Amino acid sequence: GTTVIPLIGSALRDPAHWETPEEFNPEHFLNQNGEFYMCPAFMPFSA
Repeated sequence: GTTVIPLIGSALRDPAHWETPEEFNPEHFLNQNGEFYMCPAFMPFSA
């Protein structure tokens, strides 16, 4: 029964995955054709 609380803020601001990690950029979720792309580094609501 150990509770683990990860610090996902470090993953959500990782420059290895995001072009501009410190600011909101909708283009993070668009591919080269302008279509929605779900980046594997994105973890909404700690899921």
